[in-house]
Amino acid sequence: MTATENKRRTAFGSVRAVLRKELRQYAASGVPYAVVVGFLVPAAVWFFWFYDFVGMDQASLRGYFVAFPVLYIVLLPALTMRLWVEERRGGTLELLRSAPIGDRAIVVGKFLGALTVVVLMLALTLFVPLTVMRLGVFDLGEIVAEYIGALLLAGASLAIMMPVSVRLRSQVTAYLAGVLTLFALSATHQLAAFAPLPRLPADLLRAVSLEYQFRGFTRGVLDTGAVGYYLVLVLLALFLCEQRLARAVE
Repeated sequence: MTATENKRRTAFGSVRAVLRKELRQYAASGVPYAVVVGFLVPAAVWFFWFYDFVGMDQASLRGYFVAFPVLYIVLLPALTMRLWVEERRGGTLELLRSAPIGDRAIVVGKFLGALTVVVLMLALTLFVPLTVMRLGVFDLGEIVAEYIGALLLAGASLAIMMPVSVRLRSQVTAYLAGVLTLFALSATHQLAAFAPLPRLPADLLRAVSLEYQFRGFTRGVLDTGAVGYYLVLVLLALFLCEQRLARAVE
């Protein structure tokens, strides 16, 4: 085994160790269960009651997925608010960083732990398409695109909140900071609707909006530009979190 392969294997092992630790903590906490229930129930109520899917008489889940960005803003910060605060409160952050793991593995492992909860949550939403598919002929490609967009949006949202909360010492503060950050990044495109901006600034505000980039997926369009936007956002946010983590404990 070459030195490069050994180093890569060690890095993967470090990430797995942090991921397992995070999943154990999530399993012992009531927060993930509250987030999942708090997502599934309002999303279903919105789709079947307020959106009135049956009355719309359309074989499309677009009305279901348009609620996801709003629910993400309210609920996903609850998954990241404890990532760093509990480590500081328990005095385990310094211990974790002193282990031969590395800040990058810590950041990636914690991110994947939160993302795993979201993946399970999205998997549970499958009961909605499985229920309504008997009522019409649905485009499976459209549904796949909607789920890909939902996962990318969730991943970007989680990644963005990690550097926001890495230096905070209160879960309440971390939650509120996450909510405000996601709201601001999701609503930037609305400024173009309320203010008479030139075309270039208006296009830029729409381009950086988390919610606006998600709209194409709700129509069943797998926009490569939006996919790239979310992936780049995840990488940049995790890199920033790694840098802030190093400075936070110096």
